[in-house]
Amino acid sequence: METYANADGSLHAIVDYAHNRLSFETLFRSVRAEYPGREMAIVFGCPGKKAYDRRRDLGRPPARWCDRVYLTEEDSGEEDTLDICREIAPNVEKEGCPVRIIPNRGEAIRQAVLDCAGPTVLLLTGKGRETRQKRGTAYIDTPTDVEYAQAFLQEYDLRRGLERESPARALLSILPALEARREELWVVCCPPGGEEAAARDAAALSRAGVRMVLVRRGSGPLPAALSGNGVTLSAGDGGLLYRADTGFTVRPKVLDTLLDGGFLPVLEGGEEESLAVAQATRAHRLVLFTATEPSLALGVDRQVELLHLDLTRAAELRKAGELPLDTDRALELACRAVEGGVRRAVLLAPGADHILLLDALGQHIQGISVTP
Repeated sequence: METYANADGSLHAIVDYAHNRLSFETLFRSVRAEYPGREMAIVFGCPGKKAYDRRRDLGRPPARWCDRVYLTEEDSGEEDTLDICREIAPNVEKEGCPVRIIPNRGEAIRQAVLDCAGPTVLLLTGKGRETRQKRGTAYIDTPTDVEYAQAFLQEYDLRRGLERESPARALLSILPALEARREELWVVCCPPGGEEAAARDAAALSRAGVRMVLVRRGSGPLPAALSGNGVTLSAGDGGLLYRADTGFTVRPKVLDTLLDGGFLPVLEGGEEESLAVAQATRAHRLVLFTATEPSLALGVDRQVELLHLDLTRAAELRKAGELPLDTDRALELACRAVEGGVRRAVLLAPGADHILLLDALGQHIQGISVTP
């Protein structure tokens, strides 16, 4: 059992592996004794093609102990998640407990968190720190329930304007994540209209020791956030970048010199230039932006399929031809980057505050991440 709390302690999320009636009853009694007077809600599901009795047995105890029940995916395998949830739901409803069916596990946890209006304990059962969901005959990489809980508790606090922690404690909590990023090289292609926001985050990461390179589509004055260490470069500066018949050729020596001196290079260009620079420098991360949330390209029910992709799975998705054109194009660039030596390519949607910082701290779980 792992417990996570929001800023003011009004909401506790408990991540547990409980998955049968006995473990459910034990968990409920323990939680009720430790958190008297609080509402209790639960997110759970049942596996496909086995343990059919659980769909009856697991419906009734949560309904008696909890104020709200959210049914979702839990290794559905070759069965349809909706069908499984619809078998469980009547056993919850018989006890008069409100129940919602949300097939996407991440969205189910998010809604369960955001629905909390007072002191609440939210139970996330069955999966714990497991990193995969069984879909069909394959196991798909997904965020863990711990990652979901941490991200959505933060969203809960932001929506309510709660102070997360004292500045000192907040700093201590993020130092390990920032330390892990020191000396990494990131290439970020600024989104149209989002240059200022990208520059603010890039400047902060640069000060923390991340070697940042920004690529922007236009020219003109640098954003104010880069007034201290930003340096504008054109393709011809030092023979940095030029187009050949076979594509772009990059000579990264100029970038290396500036980065070693603590500067933040800002190049003129777009996605192709960003890709070329990332490959030539063997960047740790290439960040590209799409017009809309890329992980929702196949709908909410299939979001978890897109959050974390390796090259093989990305190629399968592209071959299936189901992705919108802009997402498919961005995913193609991400795959080319990883094939060319970039350790991770990330597709994000612009708009969220400090999206690059959240990604660096491991707190942003949407978007598409492509690795070898």
